[in-house]
Amino acid sequence: MENINLVKHSYKDDCIFLLKDLTDKIQEITIQEKEELIRSGVSYSEMISKESIPSKDIKNIFLNILNRDKKLIAYYVAKISEIIYRQKGNKLVIVSLARAGTPYGILIRKYLKLKYKVDIPHYSISIIRDKGIDSNALKYILSEHREANIQFVDGWTGKGSITKELNKSIDDFNNKNKTNIDSSLALRVSNENPYVQAIYDKYLDYPMSHKAHELLHTKYFVRVKNPKKEISATKRRKLRPKREVDEGFKMAYRYRYYNNFSIVDDEEVEKEDES
Repeated sequence: MENINLVKHSYKDDCIFLLKDLTDKIQEITIQEKEELIRSGVSYSEMISKESIPSKDIKNIFLNILNRDKKLIAYYVAKISEIIYRQKGNKLVIVSLARAGTPYGILIRKYLKLKYKVDIPHYSISIIRDKGIDSNALKYILSEHREANIQFVDGWTGKGSITKELNKSIDDFNNKNKTNIDSSLALRVSNENPYVQAIYDKYLDYPMSHKAHELLHTKYFVRVKNPKKEISATKRRKLRPKREVDEGFKMAYRYRYYNNFSIVDDEEVEKEDES
């Protein structure tokens, strides 16, 4: 890699980008031009769109959201870092998928260094839909870390196309190079998990779909043992489950009786009925 002009970045020693600097090779285009080219069948990997420096307002929005959610972010970074380190150990090599995976890879590396005093290597490489992962970058990583336990990290996988591309690319790479790289992906949120996505693809259409709402959302019912006893209006008010309901959606509470399960004490029911 010494003879390759790698991209410059601001992450200092937190990450090594195994990406060529194509500043003078590809001309920047506008978002509109990029969209037109993609519609015409040109791969998004063959173009670079212009990116401006974030304005002060955009930076403030980012910092406000970060300040609001920093504890939640820290919690999930710690959680996933512990899982990765427990599974991969000191031979762990973090390989983030540029660019969305890069900051998460850095946070995982920083956490492990702070908690366990280990200096875990972190590389960021490219993967392109329908073209695959950068196999030369993988070969370089393996040459530098011969016993590497690679953990891929991404921050956004959309509908799962990159996850599928990663699995396919690593299977091909392992077969051609007689390696055993683990293609599992450290994911940011649950709906990016390939197993969850498979359920949505096969049964639920898409997240928040009507079918998903009907099948996954919980309805609450009052359950008592004795189906023959009539429950008074006073009793119904006491048993009615408390639940916050979104505006525009009214929960109809229905009462079903089961002989094998009760959430109320039989004696209390009888006392209420007697009164």
